[in-house]
Amino acid sequence: MTPQDLVNVLLHKNEKEGRSLLQTCVADFDETSLALLVDLIKREADRQWNKDAHISFTLAGYLMAIGDLTRHKAYHALGLMSRGDALRRMHRDQDALPFLDAAGEEFLSIDDEVGWARTRIGRVSACLQLNRTTEALRDAAAARDVFMRHGKLLRAGQIDVNAAIVNYELGQFDQALRLFDRAIETYLLQGEGVELNIARARGNKAITLAAQGKFREAVALHEQARATFAVHGGQEVAVAREELNIAQICASQGHFSQALLLFNRSRSIFQEHQLYFHAAEVAQQICRCLVRLNRAREAYELAAETVAFFRNARDS
Repeated sequence: MTPQDLVNVLLHKNEKEGRSLLQTCVADFDETSLALLVDLIKREADRQWNKDAHISFTLAGYLMAIGDLTRHKAYHALGLMSRGDALRRMHRDQDALPFLDAAGEEFLSIDDEVGWARTRIGRVSACLQLNRTTEALRDAAAARDVFMRHGKLLRAGQIDVNAAIVNYELGQFDQALRLFDRAIETYLLQGEGVELNIARARGNKAITLAAQGKFREAVALHEQARATFAVHGGQEVAVAREELNIAQICASQGHFSQALLLFNRSRSIFQEHQLYFHAAEVAQQICRCLVRLNRAREAYELAAETVAFFRNARDS
């Protein structure tokens, strides 16, 4: 059985069955095949993180199992980190922290400070959700220093974006803007393949500018980000989010017809991608626009539909 074959089988097993299978198969892999197996499982865990965090959680357990079976601390640490990230995705941030901390300690025990810094990316996000912002900013600064010293520019940019979001949530908009700009500059140092990273940073920077009332600058950045997402395949949801942000700015300035057009487009994309909760939230904003445009009957009908959705979601 090849590493890829094993991963394909593991995806259809529960964790107990998967661990049992690993006990049988891992001993037959040489070092190269084992490294490939770990890489494939980690990639699949990352892919599933956006689709089904429970599968990502299980795959993280397989990485820990491989680490235990082979007494390879790096593999085990990778599993701990992946499990912590899966728990974050499941909105279990408090539960995630012990896994991220344990992963960091294991990476440091084998002198892998880049591995440690990688665990800080998830830890910063978890700490933000838990209102532990001082820890979040401390971790972000330390991790960025490690990434820059090792030439890990994409990760350095990512941790700056995370720190910028923390500052945004604290209302420290000027510092947030400085960090978004630094992240973009760092991505540009990387060279090729950074367009989407830059677009995401620009979109977040635009939200910060809007919070300062700099609507014209914010819209310009959102439009730049939207244009980048539009020319890349599979970024329809990102396009919808940028249009939603532009629509909110339009509505805040009284441009309700333009806002309504953008709200409807973003809602349709959310529905097409089965993001029904997001679509329902947009529907609420559509209702406000319809009322402002004296289309009360349409607003009433959409409001009733949206209320029914939220009631069903609550009871299910």
